[in-house]
Amino acid sequence: MTLTIDVPAERWEELANINTCMAASSFDPKKGKPLSVKSDVFQGHRYTAFGNVFGPWGVKHKPTIWAYRLVPEALYEGEMTLVYHDEVAIAEGRRARGDHAGLVVTVNGHRMVCADRVDLVSGLPGTPPLSLPEAQAWRDRVTATAFADDREVTWHAYAGHPVIRYHTGRGISSALLWSIDGRQVTEMWLDRELELDPPDSLAAVPSVPAGAQGQLGMLF
Repeated sequence: MTLTIDVPAERWEELANINTCMAASSFDPKKGKPLSVKSDVFQGHRYTAFGNVFGPWGVKHKPTIWAYRLVPEALYEGEMTLVYHDEVAIAEGRRARGDHAGLVVTVNGHRMVCADRVDLVSGLPGTPPLSLPEAQAWRDRVTATAFADDREVTWHAYAGHPVIRYHTGRGISSALLWSIDGRQVTEMWLDRELELDPPDSLAAVPSVPAGAQGQLGMLF
């Protein structure tokens, strides 16, 4: 069974950059050198990944990184290989398609092995929620600077965070607004079926330093 780990949205966005599938798809093991991968550390373990699932955040669907925990080659117990996609092993039933456990890789020149398969799943932001006035002030700045951004909006909330809902001729889309430091606001797109809360459940006073300049950031 694949282990699932919840990751705060602000950290998940960084971890999504460890996806190495493009380099792996053109990797030639005949050269005798391991695949060089991107990696990052979360909760004391180093991971690489060979796939990401993006899309709106919801109860049933959440953006996910298909990751592998990396261990030093000397500590790995089991069959190892330099071959990222081994058709012979798959045909013989020795390896499942898409299974990269035992793959020897390098991280900054150090040999490591893909061990446990892990799903790193995006959670909600772990940052202090923006207040409704802060969110509305951000929207005013966007409207003032964005070209022809005349979309009708309504305000809602989810888990204590402000949610902006855009109403257009193509339908309705909603985004949870969050910020790490008050200087950049990120839109986290939400599933249309997610049940939202009324805006009066939000904090009424700012939670970030006064005078901070909000900037538009988007998470797809």
